Amino acid sequence: MKSAKDVEQSIRKLAVESSAPIHCRILDKLLRTMDKSKRQAATEQPSILKMIVKSKVSRVAAALLVVSSLVACFVLSGRVTDLK
Repeated sequence: MKSAKDVEQSIRKLAVESSAPIHCRILDKLLRTMDKSKRQAATEQPSILKMIVKSKVSRVAAALLVVSSLVACFVLSGRVTDLK
């Protein structure tokens, strides 16, 4: 995708002659549309949960973390006294 400057320069180099208000209106509309698309792309970053689910290593690490935290809870609560 072209940057905003490239699009603006391309529009300025057009061979079609138009009046100044029409040119400014079209340029403003294009720049607003590009800004809107940039904001949408920035907000669509993957969440941590999606990143964990996609990676096999992360899934295994998350499972081990859950299991070890459950074991730690049982040991610290006194329900498990012998770990043989």
